[in-house]
Amino acid sequence: MRLCCVTMSPLALLVQHSSRSLMWFCTVAVLSVQAVLVHPFTRSCSHVQRCMQLDLKRVNEAQEASSPRGCYTFEQRRLVRPGLAVAVDACGAGGFVPAAAPAAEKVAVQPAAAAAAGSCRTVDGGGGSSNARAGNWRHFRRRLAPSCKELMFVRDGDQNGVVHYIGTDYGSKQWVNPVACKALDIKASSPPSRYTDPKALVSGQFLNTSFAGPRYIKPAQQSAAGAGAGASAASPSTWWQLDLGPQHRLLCNYYTIRHDGSQDGFVRSWVLQGSNDMQHWLDLRRHLNDSAIRLPGQYGSWPVSGPAASMPFRAFRLLLLGPTQSRSSPWVFCLSHWELYGYFHKLSSTST
Repeated sequence: MRLCCVTMSPLALLVQHSSRSLMWFCTVAVLSVQAVLVHPFTRSCSHVQRCMQLDLKRVNEAQEASSPRGCYTFEQRRLVRPGLAVAVDACGAGGFVPAAAPAAEKVAVQPAAAAAAGSCRTVDGGGGSSNARAGNWRHFRRRLAPSCKELMFVRDGDQNGVVHYIGTDYGSKQWVNPVACKALDIKASSPPSRYTDPKALVSGQFLNTSFAGPRYIKPAQQSAAGAGAGASAASPSTWWQLDLGPQHRLLCNYYTIRHDGSQDGFVRSWVLQGSNDMQHWLDLRRHLNDSAIRLPGQYGSWPVSGPAASMPFRAFRLLLLGPTQSRSSPWVFCLSHWELYGYFHKLSSTST
């Protein structure tokens, strides 16, 4: 009899212990396996205690696996509840919409499902239907692409930005000036010169004198009129432009600039813009009367937030919106260093 107790299951041991124990076990087994561990007989027998602990562990794992509230997992940079979220291939965006949920959670799930349904547009064709991708899902897919490399801002002048990352051949080699090896391109509103050197801007060295001069643009009406318009009516346009190349995209969430060694000419009003064709620009962050930079060689770093931070761009531009503090050259943009941070994505050769 004692030998049988060693090989029998914990339930059989409780049956042999007493009928009262059996009734108690049948009652608590429906409620929770954990309550069995507090039974005096379970405490007195180490074998039964170990078996019940293993049973409890298996029950908990089964409950967590089957319950939609059990656990959360990271899927494509998003925290997803497996029981309530499924991938939507119809949208072509890698997004998630709620699936079947318990009755208590249907009310909370309906708004998200309606929003996801509104983002997917179905176009009826000749023999069937094809799903068209909405614009707001396209940038969502870009951001959640598994091939994205996160370039995180740590401090002013660090080596975590996209310019340094491309210069190191995506972190695999020693740094080489990316402009010199034509891995990326930098332009200014004024022609290249000794003090407007794109290679020096990304060299990582402090530049005592580095600026972009203004380019005067006439309004469209005056250009059509020709000689009837006066030259004094032309408006200055000063900018620096950084092109990552056709195979690169960046979801910018932080950027850094540095003033050169000039004693004046501190920028106060400018805008960071992004574009994919260098023709149409979208404002990422605007600065109006920003007095953050007040000293020669001083860094300035700012986050980029809002909807624009979730869109990938190939090119970025710093455009001067108002005159600087320089009395002699108010439309000269002095810049010694420029770096961008965020989620970097390299397109495949077929995509380009």
